[in-house]
Amino acid sequence: MKNFNLRKMFLFVCLLVISVFGINKVNAESVADSLTIKSYDYKNTPMSFPQTFHVKKTTTGKYSYCITYAKKTPSSGVKYTKDDIVDDRGKYYIMKEAEQHVNSYSDFFIYQTALWVYMYDRGMMEKSNSTTTFRKNLYNSNSSTANKIKSIVANAKNAPKIDKSAPTISLSTSNNELSLNGDNYVSSKIKFDSSTDNYKIGFYGAPSGTTYKLSNGYIYVYVPASSVKESKTSFNLIAVNYKKIYNSQNYKPSNSKYQKMAVTFVETKSANTYVNLIINKNVDKVIVSKQDITTKKELPGAKLQIKDSQNKVVDSWTSTSEAHEVKLEPGEYTLTETIAPEGYKLSTESISFSVTNKGVTNQVVMYNSKEEVKTVSISKQDITTKGELPGATLEVKDSTGKVIDSWVSASTPHEIANMKPGKYTLTEKIAPEGYELSTESVSFEVNENGEAVDKVVMYNTPKKVVRPQVNISKLDSSTKEYVSGATLEVKNSKGEVIETFVSEQSAHVIKDLEPGTYTLTETDAPDGYDLAESSVTFTVLEDSDEAVNVVMYNTKTVVSGEEIAVPSTGSFTTTISTLFGTIVLISGSVLIAKNLKKKNGI
Repeated sequence: MKNFNLRKMFLFVCLLVISVFGINKVNAESVADSLTIKSYDYKNTPMSFPQTFHVKKTTTGKYSYCITYAKKTPSSGVKYTKDDIVDDRGKYYIMKEAEQHVNSYSDFFIYQTALWVYMYDRGMMEKSNSTTTFRKNLYNSNSSTANKIKSIVANAKNAPKIDKSAPTISLSTSNNELSLNGDNYVSSKIKFDSSTDNYKIGFYGAPSGTTYKLSNGYIYVYVPASSVKESKTSFNLIAVNYKKIYNSQNYKPSNSKYQKMAVTFVETKSANTYVNLIINKNVDKVIVSKQDITTKKELPGAKLQIKDSQNKVVDSWTSTSEAHEVKLEPGEYTLTETIAPEGYKLSTESISFSVTNKGVTNQVVMYNSKEEVKTVSISKQDITTKGELPGATLEVKDSTGKVIDSWVSASTPHEIANMKPGKYTLTEKIAPEGYELSTESVSFEVNENGEAVDKVVMYNTPKKVVRPQVNISKLDSSTKEYVSGATLEVKNSKGEVIETFVSEQSAHVIKDLEPGTYTLTETDAPDGYDLAESSVTFTVLEDSDEAVNVVMYNTKTVVSGEEIAVPSTGSFTTTISTLFGTIVLISGSVLIAKNLKKKNGI
């Protein structure tokens, strides 16, 4: 049961790797409960439009589509909340196609107008002079833009049923054992079905060179016979697919004067399956183990060779931390060692063994004994903490100036084995990061027993670190006065958030920033101000104590319309003034209404 669960775990990991890296897919998007939408004027539209055309986007950058014409366009001050889902086939078709193909303002114009014309024709949207005029001009035009819009509308009117079903995939076979055919082991036919064309087929635990062929809905697996080493080999054929699900959602504004909007979110659903395949082969397995005679652990570094009965070398290798496995023809063989591992005596024995190819396992073990080794310990330390100091490049020379060892210090002292008696010099070539280079040379002596006469230690002094102060000011773009209430964050060049804070009536101070490039971004604007869309980049220099001053501005939110004061009544003169004021008020209201209508594209 334990092995079965472990196998299932490995299969899950393998399926996950294939699904993530083996198929090009998008990240799943959750349908937002609420969002904010902004409008952007688009003057040079690819086809004439009766009014000012606006492109709409959420604050996260997703294109948003108007589904109620002749109302105010969205602004940052209006919140949109989730309404009903888009369940009309044609409307869903246009939203889905737009999500896949809109990459520019001109693309947006084509799909937004197609949506209006479709809803206009289906009686799903209140008609207006502008949409009526545009529709008439559209069907009288043969321009490429007009033809694209008309084609989208026509396809929408004949759109298929909305499909949000999850993908399915399957593999099945009546015989999971491969048989030898020439130079390959070949599987029986494996039935393969996938509900989408976006799939990936792969293997887990298969021998080297394993391939497959897909033909007429069946898979055939091929394994090179030369790659099959075990008497029984088991591996898995794995299949994964995925499908993009488009969820189009309607959103209603917090103020009914504004347009209703629709936004499409993309979700990815996947399915996976596998079949287990088996290769049975009768073969002797020879495992050669090179071990320490005391610990009985595998011993790397020994050079070994196997000779046949004719004294011909048939295999040679250097031992590692794992036993060596070899495939041999039936016969008599001898194992010998040509070079011992470092620190061990050469094994002078020869071990004989037989190979029969009856499906048995032969384990051949050769041992080595350690040589007596004398070592000199060299310590690299912080002069303050006296702790070991990694990262220093060091070298030791003998009395003739010959380098006998060089290394990079670690968290433990460096050991040099079998040093000859004499005088030596330790020097530092490269200091550890954050430390001054040690200019001293440490002299020491090794006695006749191969031991240092005195303890060998070299010290490093830490560098003084200089870090400039960073002053971040949040100012009004007009008055240049401090603005409170903005939520800001500072990220490093890796995109990691270093600090988040809220602006006040003074500069925000950050100390001890590492040298590098940083980005200041506003995530929440102060009340009465627009969100700063652009980030500010600044640099902290190394070994500089000059303060870094960073400034980000906010622009006040522009509120449409003005309030006109009317004098109070109480006398004939006041009555005349009131009458005059009323006339001015009515005239002003008419002018304001016309300006608003033109500005909002009504």
